[in-house]
Amino acid sequence: LIDCDDNNECTEDSCDPEEGCVNDPYPDDYCDDGSECSDDHCDPDEGCVYETVECDDESECTDDWCDCDKGCVFDKIECDDYSECTTDDCDDKEGCQYKPIVCNDDDKCTVDSCDENSGCKFTKLECHDGSKCVTDGCDPEVGCTTDQVSCDDYDVCTDDTCDPDSGCDHTPVDCDDNDECTKDECLSDCGCHHLTISCDDYDACTDDACDPVEGCQNTPTDCNDYNECTTDDCSKTDGCSNEWDVDCNDYDTCTKEDCD
Repeated sequence: LIDCDDNNECTEDSCDPEEGCVNDPYPDDYCDDGSECSDDHCDPDEGCVYETVECDDESECTDDWCDCDKGCVFDKIECDDYSECTTDDCDDKEGCQYKPIVCNDDDKCTVDSCDENSGCKFTKLECHDGSKCVTDGCDPEVGCTTDQVSCDDYDVCTDDTCDPDSGCDHTPVDCDDNDECTKDECLSDCGCHHLTISCDDYDACTDDACDPVEGCQNTPTDCNDYNECTTDDCSKTDGCSNEWDVDCNDYDTCTKEDCD
């Protein structure tokens, strides 16, 4: 019996009575396993060989795999980090890129921040410095501003000041000139005014004067004319009187009466 084996795993060996040995190559689909994920071919030494298809598109932005029916599949990967504070992108060389977004509204009166769920937030800046002596405001270009509060009550009779805790204070002006001979007062049109007081007690029997320390002095008037021939008296209305009313009569007709 003739041995027709040609030692080729890719041929079908047989013997034909007329032709002798026949070594027919297998058809092209002989080694087809029905999968698009393998490279099927026949090796003369080994026979059918099934090499796995390498599905690599050399991109870090795809998920590479093989579908038995379709072959290589390159699915775009999802680079979403579920944060509203990043811009999500993919680089073929480096893969997913998460670039922080810039939350800047160019307004110095807001605090700019980012919330992962809602994105950029622009919170109004609190410019209150705690002082009642300034008016707090904000300028979009420079930020917080303070303007001094005017405590002027347009009254010259008060000293206007400001306390950071309590605000404006209007203290009455002290017009005391430490002179008991003046009446001290403050007039809204000119300020402190010192009017000389009258020490007149409407008594003609007193000498009226004023001492800067003790004030009015109403000293009894001395009506003594140092004349023994008069009676010295004082009337509140008319003042001193010195009447010649001494009776020098000795009831003696032999004498002449007189008063010295």
